[in-house]
Amino acid sequence: MIKSIGIFCGARSGTGDFVDLAVRVATYLCELDITIVYGGGNRGLMGVIADTALSLGGRVVGIFPEISLIESERHTGISETILTPCLFSRKHMIIERSDAFLTLPGGYGTLDEFFEIVVAKKLGLHSKPLLLLNHKNFWKGIVEQGEEIGLCELDSSGMSSCHYTVVNNADEMRELIVDINNQKY
Repeated sequence: MIKSIGIFCGARSGTGDFVDLAVRVATYLCELDITIVYGGGNRGLMGVIADTALSLGGRVVGIFPEISLIESERHTGISETILTPCLFSRKHMIIERSDAFLTLPGGYGTLDEFFEIVVAKKLGLHSKPLLLLNHKNFWKGIVEQGEEIGLCELDSSGMSSCHYTVVNNADEMRELIVDINNQKY
């Protein structure tokens, strides 16, 4: 059962399409009464998700590293803030506090977080669902490369088994979460 979801996404907003996507994601998660656990930022897609969820009465947990260079980027209006000594401990705290993970468009930091979760799952360190939201094929290269390097494997029946599930839009994300919570996945 997914009661909390760790979200990895950009500290920049990108185009209006990405902002609209972040609003829809946050709206759906609030409708499903799922707590959002994220990096604690107030900018970009991170800020949009947090602000949208808060405006809808959702619960938002920010896990923010105590790095003076980025202190001004910490969201101060969220439900709960947890400060960590560094980026590494932030990732691990997000992993601990989340029942599942969702990766939206982002940059190097988002990729780092996504791959940490994939590798941990591949090594059997967790079995939590990981959704990769491939909005407008943003992650197409990652998906293709993942197949090449073995992030997706063939099981004994010849079916492909990935350590993450690709969804193409917020509607597919919502449907998959509902299926997981109803044990249909």
